[in-house]
Amino acid sequence: MTGKVKRMDESGAYALENRLTANTQFGSVDLVAITLERLELSAGVSVLDVACGNGRYTAECKRAVGDGAVHGVDQSESLIEDARNAAREADLDIDYAVMDACDLQFASDMFDRVACTYAVYHFPSIARGLDEMRRVCAPVGAKIVLTGPAPDNNEELYAWHARAGGTVAGGMGRTLYADEVRAWAASQGLRHEWDVVGNPVVFPSVDAFLDYYAGTQLFVNNIDEAARPNSLSALATALENDGMDSVTVTKRIGVFEIWT
Repeated sequence: MTGKVKRMDESGAYALENRLTANTQFGSVDLVAITLERLELSAGVSVLDVACGNGRYTAECKRAVGDGAVHGVDQSESLIEDARNAAREADLDIDYAVMDACDLQFASDMFDRVACTYAVYHFPSIARGLDEMRRVCAPVGAKIVLTGPAPDNNEELYAWHARAGGTVAGGMGRTLYADEVRAWAASQGLRHEWDVVGNPVVFPSVDAFLDYYAGTQLFVNNIDEAARPNSLSALATALENDGMDSVTVTKRIGVFEIWT
């Protein structure tokens, strides 16, 4: 089965970056280190970062591989420009390009490592995106590392979403990601491993949590726009009535390692 998830526009891409920033700011796990460790980078290794956003992961890949060629691609022109500016300021030689992850404009067998963090489940076709990642990988000895939501990700958030009057539509990332990537890897006969890393994210206030929640796919895709202010107000009241000065959401990150 191929996942059907709406492609993000510019505002959606920035909303994702803001959510990742919140996870990093308030979380207890180094999300970049998780990816870098699994990529097993060394000097001279070539890397492609698919859906690279503002380049925070791409930059760390470049620092790890030295003279190795590093490319970052994303569909968002604004985020790619942010990544280019950051690379120039850090004096890092990284090739960034605006590109569709499901139609990578690279030669086959070009990269030793491909990373895709918190994005593949947003692709209009998960299988097509993975096909492209494999195509640009070296046929033997290359590695693809993916991160995304585990099936039990954000359980607390889903409970509070229900208290805000929200329902859950089909096609959410956590219901697609693990099963579809696992099925794809098996269909290709590729060795793969799956691991789940817990990251408790502690928001220091109800307002900080509500700012995060208002930018989630869960909120935007499942609560009508006209009803959103009342939903947020109702949830704020419920949390305050529970006496909550801070709010903890446990991000459960599913990590795939796939070898060619």
